[in-house]
Amino acid sequence: MILKGNIKILPEIIVKIKQLPFYNVEHLDEKKYKGAGYDIDCLNRHEQYGTGDAIRDGLDWGWTDIFSPEGWKDIGLQFDQAHTGFCVPPHKDHYHFYIKKFPHHEKDIRRRLVFLEDWQSGHYFQINKEVFVKWQQGDWVEFGCDDFHLGGNIGPDPRYTLQITGVKNEF
Repeated sequence: MILKGNIKILPEIIVKIKQLPFYNVEHLDEKKYKGAGYDIDCLNRHEQYGTGDAIRDGLDWGWTDIFSPEGWKDIGLQFDQAHTGFCVPPHKDHYHFYIKKFPHHEKDIRRRLVFLEDWQSGHYFQINKEVFVKWQQGDWVEFGCDDFHLGGNIGPDPRYTLQITGVKNEF
C-alpha cells in the first residue's frame, strides 16, 4: 500500500542536512544493472549520509527526531544528495543493511521517501506506475518491499531526499 503525506521542515534543518559529510557508496546491484545495459556512472552520481554514519561519527542526531514517523520502531534515516545525471533503474528494495541490524521480515518493513526541497525541473521519482513530480518540500511517499520504484536527476541542481526505513509498531 502506498501512502502519502507532508511534514513541515524548518529552514535550519535543511541547512544542517546540506552540511552533512555526504559520501558515495557503491550500489549493491551495480553488476546486475551493468549487465542490463545501464551506465554504472549514473548510479554513482549520488551521495548519502545516515543514522549509522552519525553514530560512528559521534554527531548530535537529535535534530532528526522530527522525521520519525509516529508508531514506527527501529527507524533508520539516510539522507541522499542526487547530482545531475543520477539515475537508479526500476528495482524493489532489499533492506540488506537494515535487516542485518534489525532482524525483521522484509514484508513488515516500510520505506518513506521525503522530498526535502520543492521539486525542480529534471527531478523524478516513480513507484510502480505512479510518477512523482512537482512535489512540495516535506511531501513524502511510503511504500513496501513489493513496490518497484526508480528515480533520477537530469536537472542542473542536486535533488535532496530522505529515506526513512522502519517497522510499524503492532498495537
